[in-house]
Amino acid sequence: EEELLADSVVLATGGFGCDRRSDGFMARFRPDLAGTPTTNGAFAVGEGMAMAEELGAELVDMDKVQLHPTGFIDPKNPDNPTKFLAPEAIRGSGGILVNEKGERFVNELDLRSVVAAAIQANCAPFPEGELRSPCAWVVLSPEAQDLFGR
Repeated sequence: EEELLADSVVLATGGFGCDRRSDGFMARFRPDLAGTPTTNGAFAVGEGMAMAEELGAELVDMDKVQLHPTGFIDPKNPDNPTKFLAPEAIRGSGGILVNEKGERFVNELDLRSVVAAAIQANCAPFPEGELRSPCAWVVLSPEAQDLFGR
């Protein structure tokens, strides 16, 4: 057995974006995002952080959760909490985001945090299924489709 003394330790064990427990990390540290879809895999439930906390570690900055503003919804399974990542390239290629009224509401090339916050503030939930998270629609012109790839 060895003992390593340090003033602080950075724990890099993955995220907790798929932690759906009512007393889980998302509910504890970002209750405003609890139930929000994620591009993390179903494995991202914070097990490493839970283990460290059980051993007495003080968790800090756990409220620093990044939302990726664009993910594809599978119309056959809209309630799946894990979404397929739609990269920045879809917006960088000229894709625009519109709300359910067809209104453009954000500069798509702004920071992820700004785009994600604008979706949260300006969009209604996806119209089908029980997952009640705000949803924007990505519109691609033929030129943008060519740039992004058809």
